[in-house]
Amino acid sequence: MTNLGLSRWASGVIAIVLGGAVSGAAGCGSSADAPAPPATATAAPLKAGRVVEIAATTTGFSPATVEAKPGETLTLRFTRTTPTGCMSTVTLPGLGIQRELPMNQPVDVTVTAPADGAIPFECGMAMLHGRIVVGSGTVAPGSTAATAPPSAKPHADHSPRHDGIVTMEGDLHVEVVVAADGAVDLYVSDSVRQPISPAEVTGTLEIDRGKAGKQVLPLIADPGRGSLSLRAAPPEQGVEYTWDLKTRGQKTKMTLAVPAGGTARLTGSTGSEAAPDAGSSPPEIRRAFGKGQVALSLDASGRATLRLLDAGGAPVSARDVTATIRVSGKETPFSYDDALDGMRAGVGPVKGDHADALVTITAPGGKPTPVRVSFHLESTAKKQ
Repeated sequence: MTNLGLSRWASGVIAIVLGGAVSGAAGCGSSADAPAPPATATAAPLKAGRVVEIAATTTGFSPATVEAKPGETLTLRFTRTTPTGCMSTVTLPGLGIQRELPMNQPVDVTVTAPADGAIPFECGMAMLHGRIVVGSGTVAPGSTAATAPPSAKPHADHSPRHDGIVTMEGDLHVEVVVAADGAVDLYVSDSVRQPISPAEVTGTLEIDRGKAGKQVLPLIADPGRGSLSLRAAPPEQGVEYTWDLKTRGQKTKMTLAVPAGGTARLTGSTGSEAAPDAGSSPPEIRRAFGKGQVALSLDASGRATLRLLDAGGAPVSARDVTATIRVSGKETPFSYDDALDGMRAGVGPVKGDHADALVTITAPGGKPTPVRVSFHLESTAKKQ
């Protein structure tokens, strides 16, 4: 089996979050003693409506997206399962609501969905996000989140706009373009691919050339191109680019392995939603993983697959790898499939148009490596 160097991974999900946001979750503090802000006073309590169970975990909210009908009353029942300090509170910034989340104790927040749009919710440090989505998915009045066009669905569009590779973590998309001459452009957009001005983004890019060493360079806003840019030496085989961004207070960090020639070598074979395998298989989501890639898929019936690839997109055997997938709080082991030379798992029927997942992969002698992925099931759900 080809050694992919699977023990190294920077958090994230390329358009894959299995939701939602390639990484463990970015920026969430590990201190259990972090003080929680005082609760904000709210209006008179609403009559309880449909109850939606939401787990506040180390990797984010599960589910991260709640669909609602216009005017529907919902009771969001948050249960915190992690000691990390950022999950000690949950905030609905557009409604002025903030609640403390004691460990393993359900906390109810009752809201009325708007006629159209979305209501975002987030952890106390505004680094892990979720949303209630109604109709078009635009944002409720008073929110700081970006507004979606009338026909947009959150996380449903991962096609490149600049012939690059689209990655995703949480609600943010980053399209990465690495040219053969070493020029790098990062284009940041929101959950429905509305461009975010580079003036609202700061960050650095680490370039890892293996034995040739690493360098960390500042990314410079280029308003004319609408990107964060820099120029470095041309990419060589196996070069890893790790961007560390802060966008509207949200941190995003992810790694992409780029072959000689730049990302043009990857387009068409390693995009965030590559073409499906032959037959009825759902589209794969591919993420940079160690020195190579991992290709993941999930359909509405709950059939999940995992394949390993090298930096150029060629298959690598997964025979000696172990992996699990966690969806809706349930963890399921993958089993090796000889015909696929990859792994399969059955997680049970998936409700809704997309699902956030955490896939944990362990190579022989390596450490467990988590990969967050958001699966978009609209196309596969229609085939069921």
